Amino acid sequence: MAGDHVIIMPAVKANAYGHGVIMACKALEEAGASVLAVGNIDEAIHVRKAGVKCRIVIFASNLVKEVADLYVKYDLTPTVMYDFQAKAISDAATAAGKK
Repeated sequence: MAGDHVIIMPAVKANAYGHGVIMACKALEEAGASVLAVGNIDEAIHVRKAGVKCRIVIFASNLVKEVADLYVKYDLTPTVMYDFQAKAISDAATAAGKK
């Protein structure tokens, strides 16, 4: 209904609002979701370790610099508000041999 060129990002934070984050993420991915959003990096890692392959965006940006290596390791997308956060992600990706 939204159109062919529109990407919809379901928010599955807080255990998919009580519905079970893993079950919800796998169902959404199976239904064609290409990107999902979670509230923090712990949720994102939990989802990634459960086998969810699509892009995962993390709403919280307060610890991007401190855990940049985890964003890179688990192929997660941060919400970046400041240039030092972007630099931390870039530096961690470069150190891991990724873009």
